[in-house]
Amino acid sequence: MTNNNNQVIKTATNEKTKIIPNFPFVEDNWQRPETKIVSVHQQFLEIANPYLNFVSQHIINNLKQLEAAFGIKSIGKINAQVNKTFNELRVLRNQINNRRHLFTDGNGHEKKYSVINFINYVDRKILSVIEIINDFIEKHRGSKKRFMYATSLDEYHKIINSEINSLFSYFESLEENKATDDAIPQKLLLATKKNDQKRKQKILEFKANFLNLAPKPYVNKQTKQIYPYGLHKFYKNYDKLKFKVERAFWENEVVKVDLLNKPHQANLKQNYKSTDFVIDLQNVVKYYSNGVTTNKVLKGVNLQIPPGEFVVILGPSGSGKTTLLNIISGMDRASSGKTIVADEDLLTFSDTKLTNFRRKNVGYIFQQYGLLPNLTVKENIEIGAHLQPNAALRLNIDELLKDIGMYEHRNRLPAELSGGQQQRVSIVRAISKNPKIIFGDEPTGALDEKMTQIVLEQFVEINKKYKSTLVIVTHNPLIAEIATFVVKVSDGTIKLIVKNSRPKKVSEVKWGGD
Repeated sequence: MTNNNNQVIKTATNEKTKIIPNFPFVEDNWQRPETKIVSVHQQFLEIANPYLNFVSQHIINNLKQLEAAFGIKSIGKINAQVNKTFNELRVLRNQINNRRHLFTDGNGHEKKYSVINFINYVDRKILSVIEIINDFIEKHRGSKKRFMYATSLDEYHKIINSEINSLFSYFESLEENKATDDAIPQKLLLATKKNDQKRKQKILEFKANFLNLAPKPYVNKQTKQIYPYGLHKFYKNYDKLKFKVERAFWENEVVKVDLLNKPHQANLKQNYKSTDFVIDLQNVVKYYSNGVTTNKVLKGVNLQIPPGEFVVILGPSGSGKTTLLNIISGMDRASSGKTIVADEDLLTFSDTKLTNFRRKNVGYIFQQYGLLPNLTVKENIEIGAHLQPNAALRLNIDELLKDIGMYEHRNRLPAELSGGQQQRVSIVRAISKNPKIIFGDEPTGALDEKMTQIVLEQFVEINKKYKSTLVIVTHNPLIAEIATFVVKVSDGTIKLIVKNSRPKKVSEVKWGGD
């Protein structure tokens, strides 16, 4: 009945059906190392190797629980992905002496080892596995252990009714996120309605068929014992039915989402010029499709930001905050709703128009700096400045460098700068073309606490001096204390918007080391 503590029922059993309605999700809230940069390679290894061992064991322990609950066969694909990730991390650990250049932070001729870059690299790998595991748990919560037979006709009927009710509940959960937006053509909405009706009819017919027919006996191949109320035939046909109707459901959803994610038709009579808001989102929805299934990431977002604000978007991993940033910045289109940014209706823009919009109106600050290694500080900034097609709008680079205390380093290469200095250069590169909005996705994530404060001071000064709207995504709530607008995102919706009329100075925030 059991094999290596895995409760996989392969033969007949008289145990009660086991339901797992609240199987726990895998958490990612473990304590990360506080040290961010070290100067000695051995110190780096003393932090890196134990962390790698810890997160690996964390995944292994959760997989053992998953196998015990759902069976090793059920999680075969997860094991394959985990093994692939572990192999990549094992290679990293075995070759860390040769690959340590990936996690060094150059400052002149002195080399420092960036622990935070290593932690972020490992976390990205591990969190991708956790996401796969949690997706599996989400889909299988409440799933039941299957039996090859029932002990009576009454129990046989009860099991069938229970399984059919579970199937209806499963599709009800899928329907909560299906695309029903007004922008979808009526013929597709009608097709969705017909598909839903057809699915319900097929399930009810399937249920009636097995309740009315006499059960087929189940024969235990090992003991040769015969059980009159066999369920093996029911489950075989049940799986076929579920696969067929679920595929029909997703095929219809993929068609709708692919249509919604294309540029929408522009309303030529509408004038979006506004002095009130540089960002105006109304009922914004975003679906993603992988060609097989769809996922509703933003679920009716409303957000209005006046020009010149310092905006911080807070939210846990998977909350939709990065998707929201991509929609606002023109990196991606919404699926439906109203997305007016810098007086432009981005929902109607083609990919080419979005690119031109970003060049003219948007600056980016990335976590990993993104400086070209063979160009000097000033040359890197000049590339950013020339993205602005209107030369008259570009800002004076030398003046910008003086503002952030980097003028003396203008002829240095990125490798000759510290991580904080490189990030300050990336800030100047973003502002040099004089954009209406500057976006940052965890822009201080790779910096230690001291350098984080220095960089944030630059953000505040740029926001005040140039009146640019700053929008930063972060998981750090302390950064929100210096913002004028705080947006809290969770589960694809905005839960709270706070207008901070008296933001703190960077020096007034109680940072971890203070």
